[in-house]
Amino acid sequence: AGRRKTPAMSWGPNLAVLLAGAALLGGMMATAPGYDSTIRPFAIHAAPGEWADGRVFDARFLGGQLTREIGFQRYGQDIIRDSNGVFLIADFKVSGVTASTRVAAVWRGGSGRDYLASGRFDGAPGLLAERWFQPGLTDQTQAIFELPEDEVQGGTLILTRLLDPALDSALYLEPQGIAAVTPRQELSP
Repeated sequence: AGRRKTPAMSWGPNLAVLLAGAALLGGMMATAPGYDSTIRPFAIHAAPGEWADGRVFDARFLGGQLTREIGFQRYGQDIIRDSNGVFLIADFKVSGVTASTRVAAVWRGGSGRDYLASGRFDGAPGLLAERWFQPGLTDQTQAIFELPEDEVQGGTLILTRLLDPALDSALYLEPQGIAAVTPRQELSP
């Protein structure tokens, strides 16, 4: 007569397959890239004063000015903005546009912290927030960042498309020259 399998004997191979599957799944989860590292803009770096060539637009950092107070006119009214830190006025050019687009600017400080362009200058002349960039045209604009003074040194200007930058270009522009802090800067058209 044949030998009958006991329930304990049939669990052994099943348990081994289950443990091997769990180990394989754990290994795959530990080595798979996360969403943030797979769905993000492609980084394109440019040396100081050089053009960064992106997919939808190209850009070049022209320089920057540091100030503690900014004045401008909006609808005939004089507006003054001051800061406990400094304002960095970053000048740059955009060219090589392949489709009408808007651009977003971020200053990555020397510590690695990111600063968005300030929203305190609505209606000021020549600022990035008001611009649409068109194919075939080169345009110069500014972005203003409010940040601690020690975040300027070692910082980088990062430009991306305003809408849906994932899987597009992020242009990292190294500064070529940022002027010393002035007490006040006027924005003019």
